[in-house]
Amino acid sequence: MVAFLARRLLVLLPTFFGVSLMAFFLIRIVPGDPVLLMLGERGGSPAVQAEMRRNLGLDKPIAVQYFQYLGRAARGDLGLSTVSRKPVWEEFKARFPATLELGLLALFLAVLIGIPLGLLAAVRQQHHYRFRDDDADRAHLLARQLRDRTHAIAQGVAAR
Repeated sequence: MVAFLARRLLVLLPTFFGVSLMAFFLIRIVPGDPVLLMLGERGGSPAVQAEMRRNLGLDKPIAVQYFQYLGRAARGDLGLSTVSRKPVWEEFKARFPATLELGLLALFLAVLIGIPLGLLAAVRQQHHYRFRDDDADRAHLLARQLRDRTHAIAQGVAAR
């Protein structure tokens, strides 16, 4: 058991490293300049932009930025939101309850639908009725409608 846990923990480190690398570089390839986004439509003078880039560390080489990002993230400092200019951790804490509620609702619905269908499929294995492509299309359409409506409800709650 201890060996199993040790192996799982060893796999966890490269996984975290890979996820952090992907998150960092995916944010960097998004079109647009974070400084211009933070400054708004007028964009400020080139001197103001250069000062903001220096304050944010965007003037440093990409490798230095990444390792500074890792160090701050390891300490729990996720930086400031470019949109609201509030700490990202505060933004996360404010939105997490709704995300958790939505995730738990989705899990509940999946269990509520999945277990009876699994039991039905197991009990009626030799039955003449087979699950057809049309049935799969209907199930997929239903799942998409549930997702879209849940998303619309969540957006409506968040907008209030």
